[in-house]
Amino acid sequence: MLQHERLLQAWNPRINLTRIVQPGEVARRHFGEALFLSREAHLSGSIADLGAGAGFPGLPIAALDGDIQMLEVESVMKKANFLREVTRGWSNVRVAETRIEDLRGPFDWVIMRAVLVEPLVERLAELAPRAALLAGSRSVEALEQDGIWKVTRRIPLPWDGPGEILIADRAGS
Repeated sequence: MLQHERLLQAWNPRINLTRIVQPGEVARRHFGEALFLSREAHLSGSIADLGAGAGFPGLPIAALDGDIQMLEVESVMKKANFLREVTRGWSNVRVAETRIEDLRGPFDWVIMRAVLVEPLVERLAELAPRAALLAGSRSVEALEQDGIWKVTRRIPLPWDGPGEILIADRAGS
């Protein structure tokens, strides 16, 4: 994870991976939230990190548990190249430079952070039976609006700030 943080600091000024750049905030908001999500969701198996950007929450989760098979999905070439550089030599991570709409599943889980949920509700259900999202309360309404997903847990983050972790199961799973 130290290599990830070093590369993030080096690449961010050139390709704008994240607006959170202070080391303490990076540790708490990026790495901390990812690891908290992993613990609370009990993630396992194959996971697609959708809209991976700088690799959060997927890369810290994959670094923590080598049994997880993580696919970092990022449509922006520069960001996908960053993810490839960070994960060079990692056997449990692949990077897909593609749009979520063009991704092929299935996966055991889909995870997302800071991605607009509303237009993806049906697509998420096609990809996996379970979802873990770092999101806000509006995402609950979006997920449950058509009966495709049922939010089974809402977990507030253990520090001040917006958002929570939403764990959802696809209806009928």
